Amino acid sequence: MKNLYSLLLICFVALSGFANEHNGKYTKQKTVKKAVIVNLDATVDIDNKYGNVFVTTWDEDKIEIDVVITVSGDSESWVDKKLASISIEFGGTKSLYSAQTIFGNVSSSGRRTSMEVNYTVKIPKNGNVKIENQYGNIVTHDLNGSTDILCKYGKISMGKLNNSSNNIKIDYCSKSTIESLKNAVINAKYSGLTIGSFTNLDLNTSYTDVTVLNGNNLKYDSNYGKIMMGKVNNVDGSGNYLTIKIDEIENNLKLTTNYSNFSLNGVSAKASNISISSGYTNIKVNHSVNYHFDFDVSTKYANFKSEAPLEYSSRVETQSTKSYKGYYKKSGANKMTISSNYGNVNLNLSN
Repeated sequence: MKNLYSLLLICFVALSGFANEHNGKYTKQKTVKKAVIVNLDATVDIDNKYGNVFVTTWDEDKIEIDVVITVSGDSESWVDKKLASISIEFGGTKSLYSAQTIFGNVSSSGRRTSMEVNYTVKIPKNGNVKIENQYGNIVTHDLNGSTDILCKYGKISMGKLNNSSNNIKIDYCSKSTIESLKNAVINAKYSGLTIGSFTNLDLNTSYTDVTVLNGNNLKYDSNYGKIMMGKVNNVDGSGNYLTIKIDEIENNLKLTTNYSNFSLNGVSAKASNISISSGYTNIKVNHSVNYHFDFDVSTKYANFKSEAPLEYSSRVETQSTKSYKGYYKKSGANKMTISSNYGNVNLNLSN
């Protein structure tokens, strides 16, 4: 996995030469601007490569798009031809307006060549955004409208996403951030993402490190990477080859994982049920002294230890399997079920 990440980093560095470094002898720019009257809830659709897209809102019934195109190279004639070959195609209606970067067919002229196409977009404060950007970043202020985002080989940096419809896909986007979101479906590969707070979040990731600070309902399906959580109400997660850490569960946890490491630093006193099924994964769960529960722990080729004063109703141990049932403080309140194969289970009180 380490070698894979190294290879991806090399590829990304090579690809980043398309933009942001203008080392040629000649560097030239042109600016393309467009402003159109639209509905207050209109959607802007941006399709771009080799540059950044910045979106903000304003109190006007207008979409304004400013595009700065920069080309650099050692041949002035090539720079002129390349700059002339890049255009922006606009079109649409009052409800949907689009801008697409069009690249003409001009062959390269030496090593020190680059191009960059940067968008600055203003939309009505309740407008929606659909953005596809490759080899560059997507940056937005707070948005009230829906979002449909695709970013490859860059990163996203987004403010508060206040709409109930947010569909985000990122590939090869490290150090991406979202300040907060209401509801979202996020697909990520070979990326890094930090989310401040959320109401409902559906994550599908691979080879990606995700940090979510605080939220209500989190569902994830992830393989290879890290899932780091702060205080979350409900978690329903599955995935393998992960490092999973949760600061606190306030209601329900349902987890299935293999070949991972899992630690839960705190189960709130007001939490409900905890269910963990794992293989080749060490399990560490700390719970509040005031969280009362029935427990059913079974292991295969693994050990179970607890520092809490548990009351056992059943304890069966063989050479390969172990089973423990009982309760902590009061029976019939909540349920903690843990099944672990080839991974030790530790159950302790929170500090």
